[in-house]
Amino acid sequence: MSDCSENKTPLIRTGTSQTQRVLPKFSPKSVEIIDKTTEDWMVWGGRFSEHIQYTDLNNASVGTMKPFFKNNISAQLALVASYKPDDLSKYIREKLIYIETNTAGLKEAYTELFNIVFSYFLVIDRLFLTTKSDSEYNTILLRHVLAKIKPLESRTFAYYKASIEGTALQRLIIPSEKVDLDIFYEPIIGHENFVATGLSSLDENRFVPPEDFIFYYNEALADSSIFGGLTGFRKRIKYVTQHNFFTSILDEITASTNYITRLSQKYITKYLTNWSKHRPNYTLYLSWLQLLDGTKNHLNELTGRHLDFYYKDVLRLKPLSQEPDNAFLVLELNKITPSYAIKEDTLFMGPKDKTGNTITYKSIRETVLNQAKIKHLSSLYCADANDNTTLQPGNDRRLFAAPIANSADGLGEEIAEDVIAWHPFHIKEYKNGEISSINMPKAEVGFAVASHYLRLKEGYRTITLELITSGLFDIDVFSYDAYITTEKGWLKIELPVLELNKSSIGLVSQLTFSLTIEGDKEAVTGYNRDVHQGNFNTTEPVLKIVLAHKDSEDFIYDKLSNAGVARIDLSVGVGQITSYNEDGIKNLELYNDTSPLDPSKPFHPWGPEPTVGSSFIIGSDEIFYKKGANIQLNFKWKDYPLNSSGGINSGAIDFDGYGAVTYNSTNSVAGPNTPNVKISKLSKNKWEVLELYDDENVFTSPSGSSAIERVILGVDLSEDSEEEIFLSKNEAWEEYGANSSKGFIKVSLKNDFGHRDYYSALLNYSKVEGLLSAPVYPYQPTLESFSISYTANCSISVYDNFEDGPGKFFHIGPFGDNAQHRSLQGYFPPKLVNKLIYKTPINYKSQGSLFIGLENLFPGDTQSILFQLQEGSEDPLLEKPEEHLIWEYLKANDVWEEFDDDGVGDNTSGLIESGLINFVIPKDASLVHASFESNLIWIRCSVKEAPDAVAKIIGVHPNAIQVQRVLPETITYDTMISQAGEIKKLRDPDARIKKINQPFSSFGGRPQDEEFYQRASERLRHKGRPINIWDVERQILESFPMNRVKCLNHTKIEGSISEGNLIYNEVAPGHVSVITIPDLANRNDTDPLRPYTKKSTLNKIKKFLEARTSCHVKIHTAQPDFEEVKVKCSITLQEEFTDINYYKEVIQNDIMNFLSPWAFTSNKELNFGGRIHQSVLIDFIEELPYVDFLIDFELRHLTSSGDDIKVDEVIASTARSILVSVPANKHDLTVLLNTPEVITDIDCKDD
Repeated sequence: MSDCSENKTPLIRTGTSQTQRVLPKFSPKSVEIIDKTTEDWMVWGGRFSEHIQYTDLNNASVGTMKPFFKNNISAQLALVASYKPDDLSKYIREKLIYIETNTAGLKEAYTELFNIVFSYFLVIDRLFLTTKSDSEYNTILLRHVLAKIKPLESRTFAYYKASIEGTALQRLIIPSEKVDLDIFYEPIIGHENFVATGLSSLDENRFVPPEDFIFYYNEALADSSIFGGLTGFRKRIKYVTQHNFFTSILDEITASTNYITRLSQKYITKYLTNWSKHRPNYTLYLSWLQLLDGTKNHLNELTGRHLDFYYKDVLRLKPLSQEPDNAFLVLELNKITPSYAIKEDTLFMGPKDKTGNTITYKSIRETVLNQAKIKHLSSLYCADANDNTTLQPGNDRRLFAAPIANSADGLGEEIAEDVIAWHPFHIKEYKNGEISSINMPKAEVGFAVASHYLRLKEGYRTITLELITSGLFDIDVFSYDAYITTEKGWLKIELPVLELNKSSIGLVSQLTFSLTIEGDKEAVTGYNRDVHQGNFNTTEPVLKIVLAHKDSEDFIYDKLSNAGVARIDLSVGVGQITSYNEDGIKNLELYNDTSPLDPSKPFHPWGPEPTVGSSFIIGSDEIFYKKGANIQLNFKWKDYPLNSSGGINSGAIDFDGYGAVTYNSTNSVAGPNTPNVKISKLSKNKWEVLELYDDENVFTSPSGSSAIERVILGVDLSEDSEEEIFLSKNEAWEEYGANSSKGFIKVSLKNDFGHRDYYSALLNYSKVEGLLSAPVYPYQPTLESFSISYTANCSISVYDNFEDGPGKFFHIGPFGDNAQHRSLQGYFPPKLVNKLIYKTPINYKSQGSLFIGLENLFPGDTQSILFQLQEGSEDPLLEKPEEHLIWEYLKANDVWEEFDDDGVGDNTSGLIESGLINFVIPKDASLVHASFESNLIWIRCSVKEAPDAVAKIIGVHPNAIQVQRVLPETITYDTMISQAGEIKKLRDPDARIKKINQPFSSFGGRPQDEEFYQRASERLRHKGRPINIWDVERQILESFPMNRVKCLNHTKIEGSISEGNLIYNEVAPGHVSVITIPDLANRNDTDPLRPYTKKSTLNKIKKFLEARTSCHVKIHTAQPDFEEVKVKCSITLQEEFTDINYYKEVIQNDIMNFLSPWAFTSNKELNFGGRIHQSVLIDFIEELPYVDFLIDFELRHLTSSGDDIKVDEVIASTARSILVSVPANKHDLTVLLNTPEVITDIDCKDD
């Protein structure tokens, strides 16, 4: 089988790190001919002085020269500063081990330990006395002695006295013998001498006279409890030397030695360079030592000269030459200079070098500058299934848009100070290495219709929008929000209804949006950019349909954007057509033959005593703009004449006769009928009767109506012959007058109401004698209310009659809105929603886009833009596609066009490393847009896939150039970097350049080779050929920025667990696998616990090795296998720590830091393999200051294959495994409340 994962390599290694390459022997300084420091010579001089006699004036010997060389404070500190504390701690450790492992010589070793402690007390006491001339050092030393040494003295005396009690055989301490050890170059004294010599009072801080050391010593009583009640000197000595009370004294001694040595090293320089109290003879000696340093340095160069001769002259190896650093400059022209070319090799002045000379930089290519500035940086992101989170479970295929990409929320919120970069395509937040949320506004995507048919001022309004589309067979109805323009802004239409009818024949579907606006809502008005925002190119009312973002529903933008629109039908209605209602239009222009009428109160439509031909004229600046409207006149008569049975008193309506009294009537209706009317239209400044409506009744309610005073009259104006009554959408409305030519209808009486007959009858009645009753005054037709209900519809074409048609179809996008029509886009049919993430015609789908809006830039210009990137912030696990970035510019009618190959010069490796991108703006780029702000050149950068395979952006700067340091032949630099802002002047000033800014430090330079000896030594061994493990690891570390490399010989790694095709075999001859850990400095990983190497770097390493190794070797490169360690337990906090949630989080972080310290500090190594025992973790948690105790501890091992195993010890399972902590919040801690248990009394009495 190809996958033999159960076979493990017997070779256990941790790989090689960069620090392991640096061996001291590679440096010429590792072997010095004279390796003594000034302090060493001072110590040697003090010892040598003990052997030189001092004579008086009579040439008689009166001692040695020792007082001249040892009593000086600098001599004392030299003794301490040059001492090696490790020698003392090593000696003590060896004695303790000897006592533990042997049975003979125990008393001698035990005695030596006490001698060491007593000698240290005495040496430090003398150091205090001899350094009083410097109060600063002496005061620090005194504080240390009082805090650390003095507390040990009484305890040491007590243990010492207990150890010398009893007979000679019982005593644990014997007479002292000379040992080969010193403390600060002072010999170890015996315990007998220490007691006899004693200690000083430490300026009365140890004891106060008349007390003395004997009194101080006698105060300590023998403490035999240290022996644990044991008898026999062997048992006692072994017990004591393992007792914490005794060993802590030795630990404090060694710690104190380290501290005082470091303190003396700090102060010795002061006494050698800036101390005026030296004696003349010692000053002369110190001066000679300073002069000796020059000779010493010269002699010590011999080793380096020998290596240089061998490496450079014999082997002909050469150090790497220094390389100049580069920097990016952003230049600003003065206001009166439209453009200017910076020539190649233009010189700029940088900082000064160590010799005081100005460092010069030169431009590396000619660049044309102009007045361009970046006004907008926006981004669009199409999420995928990997972006689903707990708080945002429905992100898959959802669109997010950030109008201000370089902000914390996409809307302009300032980015946090510790977050210096932003992603070009999205704003994601990560916690514990996992995405927690997308902090971008959800994109407003949809479509809109603008039409004068949507002028709906009042009443109960209905809107039906029908779209005949193609390509919607795999979707059902979807949620959306509908808005329409009003005077105050966008009115959201409540409870919109959507129907989707799919044709069984063909590939078309019908989307029907049914919307209603209640009568109490404000009037629908025309679009106003200042009020409604957006970029709709219209002044007509706009209805927009926006896809709703709901986590519970799929976001079907993908499918809608592929649906073509074949036809758009718009129907509107106000009120009802089939029955009387008062939901129609009431604010009408009404006239009779004498005056305008006020519809807000009862009125006489034909005047108070109408006659045949009396006119009721009706106009509307809403209805009569909508060709083909079907209207219904709603009459509600006031004071309607009724008879005693509730029916119509026709005699009152139409006075047709009076008993036997005859009169001459030529204008009344014969019989009981009511007067009829005829409908006329105003066309071409004259009234024309509508043939179908020349004899209509407006006084009789429909059959079956309960309200006989409410009458309707329907008038269908949809016939082509009736079009002349309607105004075109561009015609202005005018009030009715002599010059009115259209927009009105007239309701004329064909009969009168008998008002003239009434007066004749009344006259005759007065002449007639009899019992006849007086004639009844005819009805004066009075309308209590009048309204018009209507419906109208139109078809909005996306093929022709764009400007003159009844409406326009728009796409709604997050950055603007644009009209859709074949005459604009040049292709058909238009899509249902904007193809924001598609190139049209369909060539690709983008997952992320960055939009750059540049002002003061014009078609035909060039522009050099600096993209400063946070290098290394891309996802290392993603393999960057070859042709990853697609650069486009915006043409007329909002059409994106890809740049030619010569139009974009990308020096960023596809937004991986900081660099310049040079653009040549094509001539057909447009400054007029609808989907984006006009008067700008818009550039779009899109990716089809792997949006996280690009680095985050620190800054985007136009008018940028690249400059390079000029290297004089005779100068070598120790550093190749210029800090931000240090390059700010031209060598030859130019008034056309207003400002020069260096926003970031220089990069890429290499000073003189400092690793030559290391490289040369490694080169001599591997000879540029990766033959064995040592060769492979060091060649990779030299050529790539890796922290650690591990070479697995005979190991085959192919595929991955996530793809289900992993092949891992540690016993595969002919295969070599390389596992890498990248440089951990300045990492920008989303998961700091898993430092992966970029896939592109792994591919480079593979090619690097394949070019140098045998053709019979199969090279594999792979990531480490991070195996997680998880802790589960219950803990109780100390009483003073009451905030349970806070300290639980603190403990979780402490455990994570303990398991993976390299992720949070730079001085810890990250190693392969390893093991962790649960007892170590238990001890660590229990030692935390806020933990009282823990119970129910479990240690769990989470492997990359998904296993979660409870273990006592976690052991890395493969040669490429690295043990890491789970994220802090995944450590399963339960905090128990520390409440005292109530113990009830137990009754032990007998029954």
